[in-house]
Amino acid sequence: MARPFESKTTPTCSCSTPAGVLRYRGALDADYNYPGLKAAWLRDALDAVMAGERPPRAETKPVGCSIKW
Repeated sequence: MARPFESKTTPTCSCSTPAGVLRYRGALDADYNYPGLKAAWLRDALDAVMAGERPPRAETKPVGCSIKW
């Protein structure tokens, strides 16, 4: 699944519409660099897509180990 979504690290999260349109790609949240933010980027994206809206952030920088091909 990493190649079709162009993932470069694990974990990289993706969120798409039921029609398969990618709406979010990136990190789960901001806690890696900014633990006080309490940002839930993936949750925000899921909530927006389920409401038929665009997420507030379409992409964030994923943090993790690089994928070795």
